[in-house]
Amino acid sequence: MMIRPVYRYLVGLVALGACLAASVCHAALMVEATVQPLSGGLFHYEYTITNDTPDDVVLVTITDAPTNEDTNITNTLAAPVGFLASYDFGLGFVDFLADTSLFGSMTTVSGFSFDSAFGPAAGFFNAFAALTLNGDTPTGAIQRQVVPEPGTLALLALGLGAFALSPMRRRMLCKR
Repeated sequence: MMIRPVYRYLVGLVALGACLAASVCHAALMVEATVQPLSGGLFHYEYTITNDTPDDVVLVTITDAPTNEDTNITNTLAAPVGFLASYDFGLGFVDFLADTSLFGSMTTVSGFSFDSAFGPAAGFFNAFAALTLNGDTPTGAIQRQVVPEPGTLALLALGLGAFALSPMRRRMLCKR
């Protein structure tokens, strides 16, 4: 069956419209955390917030912080210029709040950080909620990257080295 050239253009336009509509529908607020182990059983959390929504966001809250006070969070909580950060251990919230700057539409803001005695396996710092200027409240899961400890990297390098040397060993054994 042959499609007429006019219909090809119409099908192409419909496909293009569907792609554009899908990208608008998938616009979202994304919160990413990089977690790095520190000495003394502490973990350092660095946050980046990407607002791909059409609305400006004024508040991003990590909704599952520890409810028993973690003084490490209180003492190390930091935010970039134009933003505030606070920790409410009674409610289990870490708030990143617009002060003189906003999480503007189609922007990325990084530089939010704190240290905590609770690591990624403890079940904290996994979810967020936000508030837009329109009153919408997007929610979601925090995308997390864990930086491996130096010992883990050394063990990985040792394993890869042994794996790389095994064919050489086989060749040497075959030559005997």
